[in-house]
Amino acid sequence: MNYIVDRMLAAFRKTNLLKTALEIGNLSSVNLLHKSHVANNKGSCGCEPPKVAVVLCGCGALDGTEISETISAAIHLSGKNLQPRFYAPDLDICGTVNHLTKDPDESGQPRNGLIEGARLARAAIKPLCECKACDNAALIIPGGFGVARTLSDFASKGCECVVLPEVESIIKDFNCDKKPIGAMCIASVIIAKVLQGVKVTLGMDCPRDKWAYAEAIEKVRQMGANVELKDVKGVTHCKQFNVYSTPAWMDTQASYADIHEGIGSMITGLSQCIK
Repeated sequence: MNYIVDRMLAAFRKTNLLKTALEIGNLSSVNLLHKSHVANNKGSCGCEPPKVAVVLCGCGALDGTEISETISAAIHLSGKNLQPRFYAPDLDICGTVNHLTKDPDESGQPRNGLIEGARLARAAIKPLCECKACDNAALIIPGGFGVARTLSDFASKGCECVVLPEVESIIKDFNCDKKPIGAMCIASVIIAKVLQGVKVTLGMDCPRDKWAYAEAIEKVRQMGANVELKDVKGVTHCKQFNVYSTPAWMDTQASYADIHEGIGSMITGLSQCIK
């Protein structure tokens, strides 16, 4: 097994897909997940597909970015000949959780949002500070409690929450450039906080055993947002701000297929706005 691992790392180094397997903080900007797709889908002019910024924060629904939402988004983007470009804040995530027991992680070991996000992006990730609206055709933010605990403090402050300044600036920049924004699951709350009066969806308000986080709907309305009630496969489009949102795992009884379909509908709408 050690021989196989050594061969894999050697191949990574030789192809420059990873500068070094030991220096995780200095991650390559090459997109490992979509490198082959991009190479095979260049137009006759040799141009690469439009790039879409995807903001992560850790890896795992209970304290970071929701994994299946991120992968579904990447698959649908690739299917539309759009290239995902991953970014994450270079800081420790808040309230780490043992995903097996669902209890707080008492190991005392900090987890960095960028390093953990690299797991999802197959090392093809950049610090959030490098995410620029001028370099990307659209912005997507998957859900997960990292949105409510690290990208903002919505989990503890509700409608009085503060959004991480870097994230707030990025959302405003994409909006200013009239580029589409997509939000999944709880990520709609930070869009609502930054873009006052935006229309989003956070799913349905009942039944509570299916929509366990329905209280977020009222809190977002208190922010001044217009909240549409949609099922897991539904999509809300705010024409004023060009924001697309879908409930995703706000429906705690949904299937992976349901989540994938809803995100696919959101990406389809968003892709039609990319110039």
